Amino acid sequence: MIHSEPATIPHTIGKGIKDAIFRIIISPETVSKLKVLDEVGLTSNEAINAKGVTISPRKFLERYFGSLPKPKTQRGDEVHVVRVDVVGEKDGEKARCTFDVVNDPKPEWNASSSGFVTGVPASIVAQMLARGDIQLKGVMPSEACVRPELFIAELTKRGIEIHETLKPTRLHTS
Repeated sequence: MIHSEPATIPHTIGKGIKDAIFRIIISPETVSKLKVLDEVGLTSNEAINAKGVTISPRKFLERYFGSLPKPKTQRGDEVHVVRVDVVGEKDGEKARCTFDVVNDPKPEWNASSSGFVTGVPASIVAQMLARGDIQLKGVMPSEACVRPELFIAELTKRGIEIHETLKPTRLHTS
């Protein structure tokens, strides 16, 4: 899965980040269904002509699935988990700090859990821009222009909580 964070964070945070890795977990059932679409060529970007209409199979699928009515979401349908592990030093000792965000769907908004944790932060940043909380201009990653403490406070107001665990790591030898 390609994501922008591993590409931007090592250059924007400036703390000597050596590795930034993005991983995603998808259910085996979903992977199986996606493999079938790929095996029969429906993920191809190569355009074909079907009765005078030229379109790639992938574009067709995107438009077709995008046109379907969105199913009603319910609690328990899914969960969206984001984990950030930071490994380094704190107070001269090796340490690992883990940040977790776990969210359920929001049936009252008919929003999936991933839709909720994608849309709400985007909305917060748009509101911060409108209020003038973000002064920098141009295209840049959020970690370069958004004050974390203000952003996290806004997330918390909207029910997105970040749980932090800090653990010293030591090598025990006999």
